[in-house]
Amino acid sequence: MSTRKQHSTASKKHSKKIPADPDQKDPSGSLSLSLYPNLTDWLIGALKHGDPSLVISEALELVSTQIDCALVEINLFDESRGFFIPSRSAHKKVKSFVQKQALDRYPVGEGYTGWLAEHRSLLHIPDTQKRPDAPPSTDLKTFPFNSYLGAPLLWEDHLLGTLELVRTTAGPFSSSDIATLTAIANLLSAALNMVGLQQKVNYFARIQEASNLISGFGDRLNDTPFLWEGLSRALVDPLELSMLGIFLRSDEDDMHQLHTPYLCRKQGQNLKCSPASIISPPGSDLAALWLHQEYWYTNLLEQEQLERLLLGEILKPLKVGKLLIIPLLAGGERFGFMLAGRADTAKDFIDGEASSLQAIGRQLGTMMHASRALSGPSASPTPVASGKTVEALQVAQAAIQPERMSELLRLSAELTSSLDLDRSLRRVLKVCNDLMMADLAVFMTINESHGEIALRQVMPELETHGSLQRVDLEEVSRSISQWVISHQQPLVISDLTQDDRWAFKDFHSVCAVVCATDTDISGILLFFAKAVDVFGQDDVQIARIVARQMASALNNSYLYSVIREQADRLGLMLRSQQIETSQSNAILESIADGVIVTDTDHNVILYNDAAERILNLPIALILGKQVFDHIGIFGSKTIQWGETLRQWKSTPPDQHQRQVVPERMVLEDGRIISILPAPVVLGGDFLGTVSIFRDISREVEVDRLKSEFVATVSHELRTPMTSIKGFVDVMLMGVAGELTDQQRHFLDIVRTNTNRLEILVNDLLDISRIEAGKASLVFQELDVPQLFSEMEQYIEHRSLEEKKKMQFSYESAKGLPPIWGDLERVRQILANIVENSFNYTPEDGLIELRARNVDDHIEIEVEDNGMGISLEEQERIFERFYRGEQALIMGVSGTGLGLAIVLHLVEMHHGRIWVNSEGAGKGTTFTVSLPTASNQTP
Repeated sequence: MSTRKQHSTASKKHSKKIPADPDQKDPSGSLSLSLYPNLTDWLIGALKHGDPSLVISEALELVSTQIDCALVEINLFDESRGFFIPSRSAHKKVKSFVQKQALDRYPVGEGYTGWLAEHRSLLHIPDTQKRPDAPPSTDLKTFPFNSYLGAPLLWEDHLLGTLELVRTTAGPFSSSDIATLTAIANLLSAALNMVGLQQKVNYFARIQEASNLISGFGDRLNDTPFLWEGLSRALVDPLELSMLGIFLRSDEDDMHQLHTPYLCRKQGQNLKCSPASIISPPGSDLAALWLHQEYWYTNLLEQEQLERLLLGEILKPLKVGKLLIIPLLAGGERFGFMLAGRADTAKDFIDGEASSLQAIGRQLGTMMHASRALSGPSASPTPVASGKTVEALQVAQAAIQPERMSELLRLSAELTSSLDLDRSLRRVLKVCNDLMMADLAVFMTINESHGEIALRQVMPELETHGSLQRVDLEEVSRSISQWVISHQQPLVISDLTQDDRWAFKDFHSVCAVVCATDTDISGILLFFAKAVDVFGQDDVQIARIVARQMASALNNSYLYSVIREQADRLGLMLRSQQIETSQSNAILESIADGVIVTDTDHNVILYNDAAERILNLPIALILGKQVFDHIGIFGSKTIQWGETLRQWKSTPPDQHQRQVVPERMVLEDGRIISILPAPVVLGGDFLGTVSIFRDISREVEVDRLKSEFVATVSHELRTPMTSIKGFVDVMLMGVAGELTDQQRHFLDIVRTNTNRLEILVNDLLDISRIEAGKASLVFQELDVPQLFSEMEQYIEHRSLEEKKKMQFSYESAKGLPPIWGDLERVRQILANIVENSFNYTPEDGLIELRARNVDDHIEIEVEDNGMGISLEEQERIFERFYRGEQALIMGVSGTGLGLAIVLHLVEMHHGRIWVNSEGAGKGTTFTVSLPTASNQTP
């Protein structure tokens, strides 16, 4: 995204549009389940036409349809030139800006596009003015877009480009927008990869077509103008050339006078062919290039360079901006060169493309060399690989007869018409045996990973050759193949039985050639005959033509297999994604709890059946609307829930802050609902919330009845307990007469247990009042050092009473503000925790109290070096009546209500409490966080 003038506009919208159907896209703009099949259909449709520009055009339209944005941009990475080429779809409000200031290419490493290429991950910027680490490629003051969302286009860690969109207003994109962009980016990456593979297959098919065309004309090159026309039609349009010329030496003795029978140039949709000639005097740039270079190209052809090449008269009218020059050579001779040109706006020439066209040039040169050898009076015998000069292999006999050439063309059609390569190979080898009068044809392939040579196909089958063993044939074929590969030339042997290198008695004549495309060898083609001196130079030529076609067929078969594999993988990925999404949706619909999911704008994007049943709100009323619109319907006690959601959007919570206590709300019909909200945060960005709703009316009613029962029983116990305690005290005072020691001992036991029972009753009544909301608090400023001093006195009293020595210390930071709370209840909180530490710490242990100011709260830590709490028990210690194993180990009496009461009292003060212990025997630290008195109103 930049602000300089754009030279290439966005693709026209002429492709099939996916409608924004209400069944496909919910009101919030989220990526619904029913949209996935449409995305799959879009991908299949994109692959059918196989044109990257159409794929991009449809992807731009798809994104614009599914996501509200001012500008969407797809930047394809041109690896050869090292920059990104953009295609855009802009809203009419920003089209003027795009036409005047947008770039037509982005250098690597600049702007948001460069950030995506470097980090290869999603980039979401709600406000471009507040993200200095990833600025656009221009000054922010001139960048008119205030929110940004982009994703890299990756395929197996290979960068294909980027998909980016912007809005003129600041604010985060919703989670559904992010999900939609991610899904489209994944599918677009797959589509671009597969279209690229298709282009490679089509490219090699065109190169093969040109090769077959040349082979079909044999030695009649100069006499067949149809060859040049056919060659031009096979290469100009498919390779996006604006011109193609074949320049040949006019005079055998003059290498600098060159002419072309036809110079083909693209004019509109037609090809115009006309003859032309040039002169390349010795010392000129053109003479140096075609005499001393294998190929040469430039993608920035300047006028001065054009004049030095002496090609200005021919190329200037054609407006060629990119030029490729390929010499035509064979047998150490240069016969001319091939010129290929493109316009400035066309794609660049690259080495791989130049190498493929060079192969065509070499084939042309070979044919010209053969033609000259046949027509010249000084044609001489050609040495063969066996080291002998054989009359049957004279160059004068090398001309391929027309009827045999028609068979070669039929072989070419056979190899390119089917993807079942083995079936095609059997047919081709059978025809080749007839053409070359061979008794056996063998095709050996090379394993790319190990470099091993293995037998792939034999024709006819070995069973027809009597005693011939496969292992013997494979061994001699492998040995001959290794010779051909190492010497890089065909091998013709007139009598194999007389050759010391290979002891093979079943056949006499052998012809072997490599199967290669350019420099890549994919196999070896061998022909065996039982007679002597069977194969001549024409047979070598036929074998080489067939071998070249077989190599191209192997390459095409490999590319097709890669495409098929990628398509299968993509299909599996899409099916797996649909299954997983369907399963997730089924799980959400099957659970008993209600689920409401909101996006970054608090719009409801998911609302399951359970939520509709619990809240008694139809899905049409709430889906796609802001959740705050229905807080009044839910009840007044849900205000805190709404405030929590708003706070998360403005300040995304970290992991520590995500611990949320369930809230309760009372509906208009009296039902009580528990709400547990949770934020969805990715990389520090707030994506939305998930809230779980559960109808707890029955549980609350049961708990209320239980609390009332406990309170009633506790009240009823107080009357007899008071009488028992009073009469025991009277008897111990001697009012009823003198007591024996044994009687006094028994009465002490009764009094002790009566005191314990009184504590239990008081605790039960206390927690019942708290849970019933009948406990009232009187808030005031509380001095922390004073509270700590009271706890010290409490520990000293307990130590004397129970004769259990205990060390105690406390400290508080200087200038600590007072706590805002109820004095008696805060004393009760600290006393219960300190008592808990006293009970579970052995004699001579240490209890420490510390206080510090954290934000607007005072955190008080009560630490001991006692028995500690196991990790399993830490999750339950605040439950009512729960007592851990330490109570049994140390014989500590208690009710299991102390910490439960502490938890309720802390929450009534709007504070928090948590425990930290590394395990049994390693001490315990309780931390209580209570609000300070600052900015509080009594």
